Amino acid sequence: MVRECADMIQEMVRECADMIQEMVRECVDMIQEMVRECADMIQEMVRECADMIQEMVKECADMIQEMVRECADMIQEMVRECADMIQEMVTECVDMIQEMVRECADMVQEMVRECVDMLQEIVRECVDMIKEMVRECADVIQEMVIECADMIQEMVRMCADMIQEMVRKCADMIQEMMVRECADMIQDMVRMCADMIQEMVRECADMIQEMVRECADMIQEMVRDCADMIQEMVRMCADMIQEMVRECADMIQEMVRMCADMIQEMVRECADMIQEMVRKCADMIQEMIREYADMIQEMVRECADMIQEMVRECADMIQEMVRECADMIQEMVKECVRT
Repeated sequence: MVRECADMIQEMVRECADMIQEMVRECVDMIQEMVRECADMIQEMVRECADMIQEMVKECADMIQEMVRECADMIQEMVRECADMIQEMVTECVDMIQEMVRECADMVQEMVRECVDMLQEIVRECVDMIKEMVRECADVIQEMVIECADMIQEMVRMCADMIQEMVRKCADMIQEMMVRECADMIQDMVRMCADMIQEMVRECADMIQEMVRECADMIQEMVRDCADMIQEMVRMCADMIQEMVRECADMIQEMVRMCADMIQEMVRECADMIQEMVRKCADMIQEMIREYADMIQEMVRECADMIQEMVRECADMIQEMVRECADMIQEMVKECVRT
C-alpha cells in the first residue's frame, strides 16, 4: 500500500512537473512571441520614422533646391538688369561723346570757314589795293608822259620858233648849226623824260612788289594764326572729349561696382536665407528624430513593462500551480498515511 501511494505520489509529482514545465514552455513561448511582436512593432515604427524622416529630408532638399533656383533666377535677373543698365549708360555716353565730336567738328569747320572768308576778304582787299596802286602809278606815269610830251612839244615849238627866227636873221650855216643843237636838245630831253619815266616805272613796280610781299606776309601770318587757333580749338575739343570719356568710364565703373555690390549682397542674403532654411530643416528633422526616438523608447519601455508583467503573471501562475501541486501531494500523502 505504501509503495502504491509512493508510486501514485511520484506519478503525480511527475505529472505536476510536466504540467509546470509545459506551462513554463508556454509562458516562454508567449513571452518570446510578445518580444518578437514588440521587436517587429519597434522595427516597423523605426522604418516608418526613417521613411518619414527621409521624406522630410527630401522635401527639405526640394525646398532648398527650389529656393536656390529662385535665388539663382533672381541673381540672374538682377545681373541682366544691371547689364542692361550698364549697356544703356554706355550707349548714352557714346551718343553724348559722338554729339560732342559732331559739335566740335562743326565748330572747327565754322572757324575754318570764317578764317577762309577772312583770308579771302584780305586777299580781295590786297588785290584791290594793288590794283588801285597800279592805276595810280599808271595815272602818274601817263600824267608824266603827257607832261614830258607837252614839254617836248613846247621845246620843239620854241626851237622851231628860234629856228624860224634865226632862219630869217642868219645864214644857212647858222641855220644848220641851230637845227642840230635844237635836235640834240630835244633828243636829250626825250632821253631824260624816258629815263625819268623808266625810273618811275621801276619805282612803281618796286612799290607794287613790296606791297605784294607785305600782303603775302600778312596773309601767311593770318593763315598761321588761323591754323594755330584751329589747332588750339581741336586740342580743346579733344581734351573735352577725353574728359567726357574719362567721366563716362568712371560712371560706368562706379555703376559696375554698385551692381557687383548689389549682386554680392543679394548672394549673401540668399546664402543666409538658404542656410537659415537648412538650419530650420535640420532642427525640424532633429526634433522629429527626437520625438520618434522618444516614442520608440516609450514603446520599448511599454513592451518591456508588458513582458515583465507577463513574466510576473507566468511566475505567479507557476508558483500557484506549484503550490496547488504541493497541496495535492500533501493531501494525498495524508490520505495514504491515514489509510
